[in-house]
Amino acid sequence: MRTLGPADAGTDIEVPAGSAFVLRLPENASTGYQWEVVERPAGLECLADRSVPARGLTPGAAGAHEFEFAVSTEPGAPSSGQLILHLRRSWEATREPVETFAVTLVSP
Repeated sequence: MRTLGPADAGTDIEVPAGSAFVLRLPENASTGYQWEVVERPAGLECLADRSVPARGLTPGAAGAHEFEFAVSTEPGAPSSGQLILHLRRSWEATREPVETFAVTLVSP
């Protein structure tokens, strides 16, 4: 399965119907800052949304957030479009995110 990360931000990603991919972004959930999906094409389903703790026992160490996505195989389901995530604290939803991750998904 293909894995995307910070280096893929701002790029176009080909996603054929029926394909799946993982998006892994650095995150330190203990500070309250967490990634959230704010926009995705209708034909893109989020199968998993999980925090991955840092390895080792270092208190407060940054881990990652993983999202697993699958592209619909339904005829006519749009899978092209923007996938946008924001890094912010949930209780500060009206404030600008501290970071934005965006890619353009393209159906071949």
